[in-house]
Amino acid sequence: MLYLGIYPEDYTIDKNDLTRQWVAEGFICKDRGIDPEDIAKSYFIELINRSMIQPVDTDYNGDIKSCRVHDMMLDLILHKSREENFITVMDDMQDMTGHQDKIHRISLNLDDATNDTAARSVQLSQVRTLARFGTSSQLLSFKLFKHLRVLGIEISGRPKSYPSLLDLTGICYLFQLRFLKIVTKGYQAVLPSKIGGLQQLETFDLACTQLNSYKGTQFPKLPSDIFNLDRLLHLAVPSGVILPDGIGNMKSLRTLGQFDLGNSLDSIKGLRELTNLTNLEINYDYSKSGDETAARCREVMHTLENLCNLKQLHINSYNDLVRSCLDVWRSVPAYFFHLQSFHAKYQSWFSRVPKWIGQLHSLYDLKLSVREVLEDDVGTLSQLPSLIHLVLHIRGAPENKIIIPGGSGLFPVLKHFKVLCRRISYLTFEAGAMPKLESLELDFNAKGWDRYGAAPAGIEHLTGLKEISAGIGGGLGAKESNRRAAESAMRDTADMHPRRPVANINVHGEWMMFDEPEEEEEEEGNGESSSSSSST
Repeated sequence: MLYLGIYPEDYTIDKNDLTRQWVAEGFICKDRGIDPEDIAKSYFIELINRSMIQPVDTDYNGDIKSCRVHDMMLDLILHKSREENFITVMDDMQDMTGHQDKIHRISLNLDDATNDTAARSVQLSQVRTLARFGTSSQLLSFKLFKHLRVLGIEISGRPKSYPSLLDLTGICYLFQLRFLKIVTKGYQAVLPSKIGGLQQLETFDLACTQLNSYKGTQFPKLPSDIFNLDRLLHLAVPSGVILPDGIGNMKSLRTLGQFDLGNSLDSIKGLRELTNLTNLEINYDYSKSGDETAARCREVMHTLENLCNLKQLHINSYNDLVRSCLDVWRSVPAYFFHLQSFHAKYQSWFSRVPKWIGQLHSLYDLKLSVREVLEDDVGTLSQLPSLIHLVLHIRGAPENKIIIPGGSGLFPVLKHFKVLCRRISYLTFEAGAMPKLESLELDFNAKGWDRYGAAPAGIEHLTGLKEISAGIGGGLGAKESNRRAAESAMRDTADMHPRRPVANINVHGEWMMFDEPEEEEEEEGNGESSSSSSST
C-alpha cells in the first residue's frame, strides 16, 4: 500500500505498471503454480474493493485498467512512508543534502534543471525504486544506483529544440533492474548498444516518440543482444523500431508490441517460437514492394498459427499494400479460440468480415477495417456470444443496405458499436436489434450528404441506447450546407429517440479515411483526391 506514494498527487496509475513494480520489488510471495503478476492483480482488486484506491479506467470487459489515490489517503501514505523511511519524495535535487538515512525508494518530480551535486554526495546504492516525473529532462547518473530494481522515467514536457536526445546509455550498469519504463514526447531516446547484462529484466517498456539510430543505422534499432534477456516477459517499443535477429530466443515473452513487419523475415519467422505470448501488436510502417508485403503477411499467418496462448492480437497499418492480404486465411487457426481482443484496422486487411471470426466465442473486443459488409457478414458478427465492443470501418461505398437484424440471441451482449462508413444512410436497425447496446458512434464525411445523406433508419429500435455520437468530417471540399445538414440530421435523430440519449455531435475540419472516392463525389470537391487524417 505504501508503494503507491511513489506516484504524484492526482496521477492516474496504470494497473499493469503497478503490479509489475510490486513483483519487481519482491513484495509478492511466490506461490507454486500461480503467476506472481496474477497474485499482484488480486491485491490490486482487493484495494479497489476496500475503497483504498479509486478506479479510473475500465476496459470493455469491465476489468479495471487504472486507479487513482484519494488526496487524504495519499497524505496518510506519505506520512507513514516518512516515518518508516519507505519512500523519499523530492521536488529538487538539493532536497538530498544532509539526508542521513539510507534512501530506499525515490520519487523525484523535477520541472527545472538543477545542480545534481547534492545527489552525488548521498549514498544511493541501496535505492530499489527510482520514479522520475516532471517536465525537466535532467537525469541522475545511473551508475549511482547499483541495486536498482524499478526505474520509471516520465518526462511530461516537450523539448525546446529538435532533435533532443535523452541519454539512457547508463542503464546497462543496472544489473539488478527488473522493471524499466520510459515515457517521453518529442525526445529521441538513446539506448546502449548492448544490454545483455540486465539478466533480471522482466519489463522493458519504451513509450517514447522515437529511438535514436546509433552507429549510422538507417532505422532505429534495439540493442543487438536484447534477445539474451531470458527473463524478459514484457517488451514494448515505439512503432517502426527494428528488432535484432534472434527474437525467437526470447521464449519467456508474454507481451510484444509494436512488432513491425519491416523487420527481417528471420525475425518474423522467429515469432513462432514465442509460444508464451498472450498479447501481440503488429504494425507495418515501412514501404516495401507488393511481393515483399505479401511474403511478410504469409509469414505472419504461419507464425500466428503456432501461438497457443494468444488472447490479444492487434494488427495495424496505413500502408495500402496490405489491402485484402489476409483474405487467404480461410479457416480459423486452432489456437485463436482463446482470442479475446482482435484488431485489424486502418487499411482493409480483409475484403469482407472473415467467416471464421464467428467461431471466436471468447472474443469481446473487435475492430475490423474491411472493403465491404454484406448481409451474411452481419450474420457472422451477430452470433458472437461474448462480443461487447465492435468497430467496423467500411472502406468502400456500400451498394446495398446494411441491415442489423433483430431477433433472439443476436448481438446478445453488445454494448458499444462504432461504424465508419461513407454512406451512413445505408445502415438500418430492425426492431429488436442489439438489445443491450448503450453507445452508438457514427463516423462519416459531410461531403456528398446532399446526394446520399440521411441518418441511419431504425435507431429508435435501439431500446437500451444511452449515448449517440457522430464524428462528421467537414474537410475535403465539403459544402457548408452539407456540414450543417449532416449535423442537424444527427441531432434530430438523438432528440427523437424515446430514451433521449446523450448526443455528442462533432463537425471537424478533417475527413474520414475511405478508399478512392466515387466520380460524382470528386466533382463536388473540384476534382480533389481523397486523403485522410482520421481513423478508428
